[in-house]
Amino acid sequence: MLFRSIGVAPAPASPVAAGEIPARIQAALQEASPEARLSALDELAAAIAPENARGALALASAISQADLRQGFLHALLRRWGEAEPAAALAHAQSLPATDERVSTTHEILELWASRDARAAAAWAQQLPAGPAKNQALQAVAQSLSGSDAKAAFDLLRQAGMLRNPESGADLVLGNWAAQDPVGAVRALADVPAGTMRDTATSSIASQWAGSDPVAASAWARSLPDGPARRNAIRSPTSSRSTGWTSSRATCSSVTASSSPSDTER
Repeated sequence: MLFRSIGVAPAPASPVAAGEIPARIQAALQEASPEARLSALDELAAAIAPENARGALALASAISQADLRQGFLHALLRRWGEAEPAAALAHAQSLPATDERVSTTHEILELWASRDARAAAAWAQQLPAGPAKNQALQAVAQSLSGSDAKAAFDLLRQAGMLRNPESGADLVLGNWAAQDPVGAVRALADVPAGTMRDTATSSIASQWAGSDPVAASAWARSLPDGPARRNAIRSPTSSRSTGWTSSRATCSSVTASSSPSDTER
């Protein structure tokens, strides 16, 4: 569908003034081909200043072609979200529940979380229980995990999302393991047994192996037999090293607080 292709491209050198937006929309809609109209609206959305995007939403709603209308509307929401994320997200929640709305909400929340993770998390947590709330929390955790993976994991844990295979907890723990593998392994004990725990185990092993393949391999081979152990051993880097002796101290520091039976209960 056409609207799926519309996104916010890098802003051009000369932003479009608020008073010029109606004429620019009409000019875009007069382009000869659907692709040209799509491109023109894409460029226009990128040129509108975030603080002017809200006022342009009514103009977007007047576009008769549904694909172009929806694409331009969501592109404007993303621009608005750069200046007023809470207001833009509130407006997005009033729109029909489509994949495009989910994608737009996710993008706005990720940007907001990169600037003010606490405010973005608070907004997500106040949503009614359901898929929209889960997706919002996932977006915040995903953004936050790059700078504070522990806080991202705590957000998912407090929301009861660690069992959810769509939560992204495995990616969060992988990011945590890249900085603090022992802490990530201890947190893994909070993930219920199942698919998420298996994939999180593999993610930790792979990331840990990037900094200490010997210790990562030792930990992977200390796990009880099962899918998690096999996948961890087969992870891209940890499988290259099978040393035990030099990793014994690191592996012991992990198992002292999280026994192998805890890791695959």
